[in-house]
Amino acid sequence: MSKGYYASSTAAAYRALMAQAAAQAREMVLLKKTQDAESRMKLAQDAYDRGDIKVAARIYMRLSVSRPPNEVNDKAKDRLKTLADDAYAKQAKIDDTLSARDMKFSLSELYEDHSDGETDPRIADWQKTICQAFKDYNELVEDYEVLPAVSKKLKSNIKTQRRRPEIAVVLNEPEAKTLYEAGQQHESDGHACCAYWAYRQAAQLAPAPSARKAQTLVDTMEKDPETMAAARTCRELQHCHQLYANAERLLTDKPDRARELFTEIIDRSPSDSEIHRAAKQQLAGLIK
Repeated sequence: MSKGYYASSTAAAYRALMAQAAAQAREMVLLKKTQDAESRMKLAQDAYDRGDIKVAARIYMRLSVSRPPNEVNDKAKDRLKTLADDAYAKQAKIDDTLSARDMKFSLSELYEDHSDGETDPRIADWQKTICQAFKDYNELVEDYEVLPAVSKKLKSNIKTQRRRPEIAVVLNEPEAKTLYEAGQQHESDGHACCAYWAYRQAAQLAPAPSARKAQTLVDTMEKDPETMAAARTCRELQHCHQLYANAERLLTDKPDRARELFTEIIDRSPSDSEIHRAAKQQLAGLIK
């Protein structure tokens, strides 16, 4: 995966976490106003009416399992069922915007590379529709995250939608393009081995246009024994660098395990490589 992909994924996860933390804080403020279950039901309804689904769902969840059992338990459970129905109705509405009947072009047209800036307006509209739909999906999941069964179904539906070729080709293209361009830069720098692995990652994001271009280059490079030998060495060195980072973290608390990792690096890496020399130096320090 590209660093950019991880950064964007991490940022999205962080935003979702912060949104839930903020909802919890709002919930606590409301619950401090009263200990009465009926009054809290009203607070939840008020939150729902304001569009604060996160807080409403959290309060209803709390009331549905409150002890000792009381009449509000069943009322809260009924409201949770209503929230679930609302969630699925919203999901269906988003699904409808992604209906294949709305496509005004063929898949082959969608698979074309539009990096020259001449994107067909019909395809540009479809791309915007998809991006908006998945933004809406993510917001929907955030709103109903506190309801496990609902959240699970929503996320499952998102995965199903993402696998549709006419959608995957759009959603996968940014990452595929980043990886393809990274491969191009590696080749320009004379590092065909690194380029190969970047192209391999990009190709896995088919049917995105950049993924398809990357696959063509992978097929060509795999016919060159010299390039493939260098690529295997490159991958081993990458793995050794990961082992080295792990070993460094273990030096203080688990020196025996760190010693094992440094020994593995020495066994796996070329003797003239920097990582090999560094591992030998670290191991010598541990043996003293």
